[in-house]
Amino acid sequence: MIRQSHNMRLVHFKVRFADGTDYTDALYANGHHQVEVVVEVLKQVLGKKGVWSQASLTDSERASVKIVPVSIADNASVGSGWSCDTQKNEYDPGLWNRTGEELGESLPNNTVVDAGVEIVRRYMRLEENVSLKAVQFMATIVLDGETVTNSYSEYPTDFKSSVFIKPTVPPVLLSTELDLIVDYDALNITGLLDIDMYYWEGVNGLWFVHNYGLNESVEVPNEGTSFQTSYGLSGNYKGGVFSGSASSTLRLSMVHQYLPVVNPGEDPVIHRISNRVMCAVKLTTQIPDLPHEVLNSKWRLRDNYGNLHVFKIVPYESGNRLTVEPVKLARRPQHFHIVLANGQDSTDALYANGRHQCKVLIEVTMVQEGINGNWESTLLREDEKASVAVTLYSPNVNQPLPGGWSCDTVKNIYDTGLWIREIQDAEGGGIGENTTQQKSGALDTIEIVERFMRLETGASMESRRLMAKIIIDGKVYTTNFNEGDSKFNAWVNISPRQPYRVRVRDLILTVDHAYWNHNTKTDIDVWYWLPPPGVRFISQMGLDAPMWVPWEGRYFQTSFVNGAGGVDRKGGVVVGHDKPGSSPSLDEIHENLSDNYHILRFNRVNTIMRALWVSIELPMFEGEGNTPWRLVDNYGCMHVYTMRGSRQNIELLDYES
Repeated sequence: MIRQSHNMRLVHFKVRFADGTDYTDALYANGHHQVEVVVEVLKQVLGKKGVWSQASLTDSERASVKIVPVSIADNASVGSGWSCDTQKNEYDPGLWNRTGEELGESLPNNTVVDAGVEIVRRYMRLEENVSLKAVQFMATIVLDGETVTNSYSEYPTDFKSSVFIKPTVPPVLLSTELDLIVDYDALNITGLLDIDMYYWEGVNGLWFVHNYGLNESVEVPNEGTSFQTSYGLSGNYKGGVFSGSASSTLRLSMVHQYLPVVNPGEDPVIHRISNRVMCAVKLTTQIPDLPHEVLNSKWRLRDNYGNLHVFKIVPYESGNRLTVEPVKLARRPQHFHIVLANGQDSTDALYANGRHQCKVLIEVTMVQEGINGNWESTLLREDEKASVAVTLYSPNVNQPLPGGWSCDTVKNIYDTGLWIREIQDAEGGGIGENTTQQKSGALDTIEIVERFMRLETGASMESRRLMAKIIIDGKVYTTNFNEGDSKFNAWVNISPRQPYRVRVRDLILTVDHAYWNHNTKTDIDVWYWLPPPGVRFISQMGLDAPMWVPWEGRYFQTSFVNGAGGVDRKGGVVVGHDKPGSSPSLDEIHENLSDNYHILRFNRVNTIMRALWVSIELPMFEGEGNTPWRLVDNYGCMHVYTMRGSRQNIELLDYES
């Protein structure tokens, strides 16, 4: 497509990845890793003679190129956490080949561009713990200082180029995925002092590029000028790491100063056999005033893909040797609250029918340890969000729900709120929950998780106080919790109601003489019952025990049959035709009729509570089924009736079990 404005136009505007594809998952959501996006642009300008000719982008036009989310309903707000860089940073593109296995060859994509097409490169990043859903992106450019053009639009005359990025969770290294080199002779003063150097690197193309050191260290007198101590044992052993990037020349004073075994003015060189960034040191000598302490402090490093890894130094052999173990950065909820959808903490808007739901909102603000050891705001992970549930209020974090109660993660088809009989207007007769997204705290990153409570028919009608719970790294937190910095106390109180009944006297009857065949004397009437305002029947479950009738239609269930004057009459209901506009054919009501494929008029009144009165000159066995007819309304309440034949009428009765 061509986009034109005055004397300037774009004849080519395409966005793709470097390999020519339009989809990738090769982006770690860590705030540092980048994926390259290539934008192809061909601009033309209108000459004095009315001829279009190729023209280069101006510096400002090149600088204006951005990669932004496509503004559609599904991802209109996904820009949060995304960054579009104009320069590539230090981190490697692509994903770490964890197993080291040879990757299968993919078919090459055509990345050859036409002459004159200019290439603009952008680099997308995504912050850690933002949504990992695939996002559709397009390119934008500002032409002539004012006209914004997109590479993608739903309009048929516009460009149709976009790319999808599916972020990937950063990997957590295992101990077995570290390659270790140990130099036991980095520095040795026979019988007096010994330094061992430990060097680690990742495997299969992963290595460390930044060492952030320990988030806290043992306070050691005469500590080395570039050292952080992780443990001190027996007055003779200490282990730790260099703070920041260790210099190429290492000296003993960087690890510890003023040792008794070293002559004043001497500062021996520590032999270094590797330039690996992940490097730890074990010092053995007499160390005055060395604290006896193992701190298990977090050692933070970043790899060549921008992923942060955390380890702890573990001494063994009384401190003469050391190793490392991976550590997860601690996470916890900073704000954890439960409230009803209307902002209140108490309601009776729940019918105990096993279908009706009461919506509750769980507010969560998450924090995580940062690289400096401080708590930083973050977002819920998908597994954490999925773990959110509602249970009985209790000091027991594993307290189950009472019998008959359920906590759903999604809303079902039934309306929330209550039906109020006294409110009968054209717009409905219910009082809903007036859902709000009001936050009870002043925090910037409160996330709302919706849950829906149900209570089975026949369960205890006792009012229940409920709390929310969530699982973070295997630990259960509740909104009734007091431990360390996590102090929460919130609940909702739900008092269930017995389901109401819509009785026959509440229904409005309409009878439609829908079909008459003079030749066969076939007469079919449709009886409609409309419930009161605010109530809609949404499920018609048919008869519990239909009568057997010869030549019964496959979608018809008979409740009664009577006859007089050579004409038999049956009354019953049609099943399988509750969808709007769905109408049965005559053979679906009764087979062996002469006009089998005639479609019955079946939607004159907007209700699915319909029965048929069918008169035909074909023999049927008389009888009364007196079987329940069940319907479920928009609040999940079940209503049960029976019907019987009375002269030329259907008599509808309330069913009393």
